[in-house]
Amino acid sequence: MCLASMTIQFFINPVGTQVNLDLLWGTFISNCLVSGCLLPLFIYDSVKCSHRFVGPILRLHSQLKRVGIEPVQPIQLRTDDFWHEVAQEFNSMLTRIERNPLHSHPTDQAVQCEHTELCEHEVLAIDSDASEKNEELAGSAR
Repeated sequence: MCLASMTIQFFINPVGTQVNLDLLWGTFISNCLVSGCLLPLFIYDSVKCSHRFVGPILRLHSQLKRVGIEPVQPIQLRTDDFWHEVAQEFNSMLTRIERNPLHSHPTDQAVQCEHTELCEHEVLAIDSDASEKNEELAGSAR
């Protein structure tokens, strides 16, 4: 930025005397001082903005990996974060999944097995019977 302002000033005011060089050098120093003072503010604002943007996406990503494997909590974002609409849609999806009667967590399987007609061992027995019938059909077709 300092170099750009110095170049612009050089082309606007061609240097022909020592006075112009001193003026150009003074402008360069003042531009460097102002840029040096503003640089920490730019860095702080960039980091803050990136956290507001990336933080919710990382939180959403970590919760999405857990869906269907273990219980997932709704996402709560900070008030100044981006992506509030995406978080609301994710929370709506969680509500729909929890209301679905077919939905179960792995930790709920033992409880669910007591209350359903077909438990896991019965389902496996049905699957093995079906595979035996398929083998008999394949053998008789030959």
